[in-house]
Amino acid sequence: MNFVGHIYLSGENKNIAIGNFIGDYVKGKEYERYPEEIQKGILIHRDIDSTMDIHPSFLATRELFKESYGRYAGVVVDMAFDHILTKNWNDWHDIPLKKFTRSFYGLLLKNYRVLPSQVKEFLPFMVRSNRLYSYSSLNGIEKALSIMANYTSLPSKPTEAALVIQSKEAEITQHFYQLLGDLALYLNKKYQLPINGKAAIQIARK
Repeated sequence: MNFVGHIYLSGENKNIAIGNFIGDYVKGKEYERYPEEIQKGILIHRDIDSTMDIHPSFLATRELFKESYGRYAGVVVDMAFDHILTKNWNDWHDIPLKKFTRSFYGLLLKNYRVLPSQVKEFLPFMVRSNRLYSYSSLNGIEKALSIMANYTSLPSKPTEAALVIQSKEAEITQHFYQLLGDLALYLNKKYQLPINGKAAIQIARK
């Protein structure tokens, strides 16, 4: 699950959303220096990742990208799932995507001092480019993967990733809806995180 998925699964608690967003940038017991609810969000982020990594829907989708990305296929699945979520945002949330992302940027800027240094570095660009909203287009996914390839060991094959997403969209969407519904139910039961009304409808349709 990439940024948007983690934020979405935080429910309405803003501090949990912050923690869930920065989870990848807080290692080991570093989380203990954050306020309590942000700590909870960081731990929820880790729980989402570990639960997702063994979910059949994630494993099946990862196979679609293995030919191009090998051991990095899971990273691309995270981006593909954020694309499906943002493209079909109205299926899952009552607030329009553009308003939702702008509101979240404002939340991060308001709490800038508590963010990890890496997040502080990329946040201005993320806000300026409306990066989270851009995931709703394949072009936005390609740009994000290109940026990641420049700063990590991720292979630079954004066009290949986009072609897989485009050709297998129905299959990826089915897998993602199953996964997101299962995660929403799991987090609601374990952490009492509320399930968005539209998410409840999607879960009921499964």
